[in-house]
Amino acid sequence: MMFFYFLFILILLLDAFSFERIKMIEYLLVLQAPIFLFVIDYFQKKSIKIPKVFFMLQTIFLSLFVISNVVSDNFSNLNYQIGLYTALILISIYCYNHKDELRQKIRKYIIWLSVLFTIINIFRKQIITLFPFIGINNSHIISYTSLTHNHLGDFLVLSLIIFISELLISKQTKNKLLIFFFIFFTFIFSYSRSAYLSLITTLISITYPVIKKINNYKKIIIGVCLLISIFFLFFSPLFTKIFFNNVAKKTPLGNREIYYKQAIEGFIKKPYFGWGFENYYKLKAGTVYSHNIFLDMLSENGIFVFLAFLSLIMYGLFYGEKNLYYFLLIALLVNFQTDFTYKIIPFQWLFFIFFGLIIK
Repeated sequence: MMFFYFLFILILLLDAFSFERIKMIEYLLVLQAPIFLFVIDYFQKKSIKIPKVFFMLQTIFLSLFVISNVVSDNFSNLNYQIGLYTALILISIYCYNHKDELRQKIRKYIIWLSVLFTIINIFRKQIITLFPFIGINNSHIISYTSLTHNHLGDFLVLSLIIFISELLISKQTKNKLLIFFFIFFTFIFSYSRSAYLSLITTLISITYPVIKKINNYKKIIIGVCLLISIFFLFFSPLFTKIFFNNVAKKTPLGNREIYYKQAIEGFIKKPYFGWGFENYYKLKAGTVYSHNIFLDMLSENGIFVFLAFLSLIMYGLFYGEKNLYYFLLIALLVNFQTDFTYKIIPFQWLFFIFFGLIIK
């Protein structure tokens, strides 16, 4: 298992410390990961179980994805994405086979990576000065990737959910609470409303069935976090204009209404097989992504791939085990509705790992 943990951390760290061709290195690591992991299991004589329905839905999705892209206008990126999806599907199967151990460890790695990324974010200017070859400014996780926000908040939301989930079932030490608030304030100042929405939605999912069973102290903490998150979600444009000139162009909807409209129109024009993987730019929406994973599926790959992917998601949500990773999966899925994080390899990596950890 140590090799898996090494890969888990390395793939996330590489996205934080960006340098030339880092994305291709991430891709190759993910591509080769299942080969090495299953070979190790083979030599250790560990049996491999295949969750039949889950694997069948994944296979249908991947097959339809290939077909839709083959018949599209341009499938130059097809080999890249087929390899990535195949590797991620196999990773989810691997995690399913090792879920008892992985469930205990992964949450800890997410928290400590969140602390590390937060520290890097705070001192990124000094780090770039000392180590200019690192190129943190090109990172998808740490630094600002646009004029409006960074994706650190999209990652930190996972740690916040872990902390709050643990708070519901046990008391937290002072050190853990300090780490929580350290991460929480960095999360707030990421100015990612997609991350805010993800946190709020997931917290509602977590607390809905148990809110009546917890004491008043815990209710107050959860309530305060929700109120602060909602406040920044709706008033983020005002505060970014006040505190940071470089994010002054933030708009209430972030042009999502334009992207969504173009994606829907593109789907209407080519409803069966779409425009092809990463051909959204052909719709002339001013961006290469619709910022919504389902609309991307519809416009790029058509109705059949969309329904296959939706079936896979619904299977996980309805039949998956309602553990911590179920809610982390929800957090990412909500985030994928308003941001293009679903195109970023570390977030794809996490999404399929969480999927494997909830399948019964």
